[in-house]
Amino acid sequence: MPILSGQKLVTKDQRRKVDKSTHFFGGLRNRISNLQGFTLIELLIVVAIIGILSTIVLANYNSFGTRQEVKNAAGKLKSELRKYQTFAISGQKNPDQSGDCTATPPPDNTLRFYAVVVDPSSPTPYSVFLDCTLVNKILTDDPPWSENTVIAEVGHYNGTSFSPQTSVDIEFRPLNADVNLESPDGTSIPAGSSVYIRLTNNDNSAIYNVFVTSSGEIYDERQP
Repeated sequence: MPILSGQKLVTKDQRRKVDKSTHFFGGLRNRISNLQGFTLIELLIVVAIIGILSTIVLANYNSFGTRQEVKNAAGKLKSELRKYQTFAISGQKNPDQSGDCTATPPPDNTLRFYAVVVDPSSPTPYSVFLDCTLVNKILTDDPPWSENTVIAEVGHYNGTSFSPQTSVDIEFRPLNADVNLESPDGTSIPAGSSVYIRLTNNDNSAIYNVFVTSSGEIYDERQP
């Protein structure tokens, strides 16, 4: 039987068509709504993953940077030691042009040695001295590396084990004399040993040892 709708009669077939149309568009809206919700969840997950990965990458980058600083500091220390070793071998007494060791004739003011003294507990843990017959001069008391690198330990090394000491004194003498090594300052190291200077960063994620042997060899090694 036709159904009265306002001023018009709606048959059952027409009503089915309307119901189907309503059902189709309603379902489409539901699918679109579900699709939009799923996409938003995916987006949130991706953002969270990116945030986590960014944090990890940044932490690793910062850690790499501080480790690299320690490596660079070891290289700078080796360079400094070799510089003063070269000054001593060549008999150069005036590297900073101050004139202190050349103020008197060379026979009266002979170069004795360049000394690098390292004492981690001292307010000035790294000092370099120029020692002549009549003059003893401090050339520098600033380490040649950034403040993020610290001197963790010094002592002597016999090839298999480390013996920590309070300080080390490395004396580079002219060509006719060997390198004099003392650890602590004023005490000769055991025969066959070398001195070491251990550098690290604040979290000890990188450690390098710089060695000086009695024959004058200077090298560094990363400590595992």
